[in-house]
Amino acid sequence: MDVELAALFIAVAETGSLAAAARRQNISASFASRRVSQLERELNTRLLNRTTRSLSLTEAGRMFLQWAREAVDRKERLHEQIAALRSAPEGCVRVAIDAWIASSYLPDVLKQFSAAYPEITLSVVTCDYPPDMLDGACDLAVHAGLPPRDDLVGQRAYDYRRFLCAAPAYLERHGTPRTPADLDRHKCLVHGSPAERVWMLRSKTGDVTSVAAQPYVETNSWLLLRTMAIEGLGIAHLGGPLPGADIRSGLLVRVLPELDGIPAGGSRLGVWVIHADAHPPRRVQLLARFLARYLRATISPREAAPRLPPDTLLKRNTTRRRRPAR
Repeated sequence: MDVELAALFIAVAETGSLAAAARRQNISASFASRRVSQLERELNTRLLNRTTRSLSLTEAGRMFLQWAREAVDRKERLHEQIAALRSAPEGCVRVAIDAWIASSYLPDVLKQFSAAYPEITLSVVTCDYPPDMLDGACDLAVHAGLPPRDDLVGQRAYDYRRFLCAAPAYLERHGTPRTPADLDRHKCLVHGSPAERVWMLRSKTGDVTSVAAQPYVETNSWLLLRTMAIEGLGIAHLGGPLPGADIRSGLLVRVLPELDGIPAGGSRLGVWVIHADAHPPRRVQLLARFLARYLRATISPREAAPRLPPDTLLKRNTTRRRRPAR
C-alpha cells in the first residue's frame, strides 16, 4: 500500500479535517478526499465518520491509523539506514554501565572503538543498575547480574559464577570456615540489596545451603565490597571477573571453594549489552556489537562460567522487573 496515502491518513486523524490534512501534505482538499475514499474502497470498509462539522475515526480507522504510523516510521528508518551506509557513523551514544566493568574494561574498549569510529562520541554514566537508565536517559546499557527485564533487547556477552572470598590476612586472624555454618562466626561484607541478605551456596552435587549473612559492613557498591575484602575486613560474596584477578594474584583466596554462590531462584548470572529500542540508530548498534565482542573475547574462561551460545538474545515482550543481583 502507498506510504504517502498512509501519511495522508495520519494527517487527517491528527488534524481532524481533510482540508487541514491536505494543506499539511501540500495537496488540494478535493484530491485528499478522493484519496481517502479510494482507500476505503480498497479496504472495503469505512475509516472515517463524516459530518458537516466534524470528522472522527471508526474502529477500522483506528486500526488502520496504527498500521499507517508503523509503515511511515519504517520508511523513515529505512531512509536513515540507507543514508548512514553512505557516510561514516557519527553522533553521541549515551551509555549506562556498572562501575566495576567501566573501571576494568571501558578505557580499552573506547580506545579501540574510537580508532574505528572517530566521529562517534560517548556519554558514560556509572550506576548500580544500568537497565533503569534505558527509560530515556541512555541509549545502551552494560549490566552484570540476573537477566534484565524482558522488554529490553540485546545479548549476553558471557555467564559467570559467584563465590565467597577473603584476604589471606583476615583468614590468618579469624580462621578459615570449614562449613557454611561457620560463617555465623565471621565478619560478612554484604551488598545492600534485599536479595543479597541470604547467601545461596551450591555444592558440586547440586545441594543448596542458605546462609542468612549478618553484615559486618553493608554497602550498595560491589567495588567497595571487593576493596574491603582485599583490606582484610571480612568475607565477601563476589562474582565474575571482579575478584578473579585478585584470587590469581593472591590478594584474595576462595572461602569454601567447593561451593559456588548462586542468586535466589537459581538463575544464571551474566553480563548483558542491552538497549530499549528494537531498531536503534546505527551508532548504537555498532557500539553494542563492539562491546559484546570485546567482553566475550577479553574475559578469561577462568573468570566466567561455561557459556551458553553467545548469540542468545533478549526477546522483547512484557514482564515484571527482576531484582538486580551480582
